[in-house]
Amino acid sequence: MGLSWGDVDFVNNTVSVTHSFDRFRNLKEPKTVAGTRVLPMSEFTACALRKRLAAQQGVHPSVLQKLAGHNDLNITLGIYTHVNVDQQCVAMDSMQSVFG
Repeated sequence: MGLSWGDVDFVNNTVSVTHSFDRFRNLKEPKTVAGTRVLPMSEFTACALRKRLAAQQGVHPSVLQKLAGHNDLNITLGIYTHVNVDQQCVAMDSMQSVFG
């Protein structure tokens, strides 16, 4: 499945499947009509996706900790924070401007 956040409907707790990946990781239309579908999400799944989206949108880790009900911030950080290449490039650009 080739899902994006736009495919997630938090109001109706559903996920719309409208794309897939081929074996070369190219996004494409599903091969059959049955491949395009709407799947229900459990309340647990919807809640987990909301937290993941919040983390990606830059919500402070301590807020995520409270939302997730974790006693230890390290648990929250281990689950919801991941450094990607874009973040590393932004950090390097910031450091370059400070240190020249």
